[in-house]
Amino acid sequence: MSGLRRYTSLFERLLANSAPVDPDNPNSCWLWTGHRHAKGYGQFSERRPGRRNPTSQLAHRAMLAIVEAPDLMDLSLDFWLHDPYYSTGNPPRELRPDDETVDHLCLVSACINPDHLQLLPRAENTARMQRLRRCAS
Repeated sequence: MSGLRRYTSLFERLLANSAPVDPDNPNSCWLWTGHRHAKGYGQFSERRPGRRNPTSQLAHRAMLAIVEAPDLMDLSLDFWLHDPYYSTGNPPRELRPDDETVDHLCLVSACINPDHLQLLPRAENTARMQRLRRCAS
C-alpha cells in the first residue's frame, strides 16, 4: 500500500481532492480533482471489510453528509466508510437514494462546495432540472 495517501478523516480526503475555481473567492465552486463519474460528479472508492470489490461514493453527497452532521467531521475515514449508519441503525438523511437527492445550486456537477449543495426531494430536483432544460433550449 505504499504510495497511497492515507487521510485522517473523510473531510480531509474531500478537501485534498478538490480545488476552488477562484482561490480569492470563498464562494466559488470547489471542483473535484479526483476521478469523475460519467455524468461529471466527483467519485471515490474505498474497500470495506468483507467485500471483495471497492464501493464507490459520490464526493458531493459525502460532503453534504459531513455538513449535515458536523459533530462527525473529525471521525476517522475508516469509521465513515465502514460504518455508514453511524452505529444508529439509520442511514443519514442525505444518503437515502429513493426519496432525496443532493442538488447543485451552482449547476456544476463536479462542485463539492457545501454552500452550493442542497438536499431536495427527488421529484423537486427532477422538476427543477426539467425547468432549466426548457429555459436553455
